[in-house]
Amino acid sequence: MKAVVRNHPEGLRLACTAGQTTDARNTARAAQLRREPSTAKIAELDG
Repeated sequence: MKAVVRNHPEGLRLACTAGQTTDARNTARAAQLRREPSTAKIAELDG
């Protein structure tokens, strides 16, 4: 995901919070939300 944003800086911005998403919208950029996996999901993946 970071590579996609890095390769298209004129139109994409990585957003991790609601505030960053709003900022991206206010600058006429599309925000790609990065969601951190939950602890439960990590435990499930670890087996």
